[in-house]
Amino acid sequence: MYRKVNLKFLFIGFGLVVTSLNISADEDKEKIIAQSKEHFLKNLDQKIEVLQQAKICGAKANSREELKICRKQLFNSSEIAREEDKKKRQEVKSELKNLKKDKLEKKLDNLNKSINSEPTPTN
Repeated sequence: MYRKVNLKFLFIGFGLVVTSLNISADEDKEKIIAQSKEHFLKNLDQKIEVLQQAKICGAKANSREELKICRKQLFNSSEIAREEDKKKRQEVKSELKNLKKDKLEKKLDNLNKSINSEPTPTN
């Protein structure tokens, strides 16, 4: 009887821990979505700016060589933007890995605390 009661408390405690972690996970997801949206819009603005500069360059070009220069500038600008994006994605991935690691450590700590806080049966 005593052991069954302890197991019930363990499951109730575990349920409370999981529920509280799910709420914090939703908040983290909202933050990540907001950051992703901000990053996406910023990238679009940068692309639009590069394309507008290329359009102006192309409109001012008076020869085929000048058009080639405009295309090369557009390509170089795009390559630079891709490299920056790649670095940012790697940073975000490492941040997410750290967040997941921290969450798992918190879950483990909370589970250990709930297990250790239960009274042990004495014989």
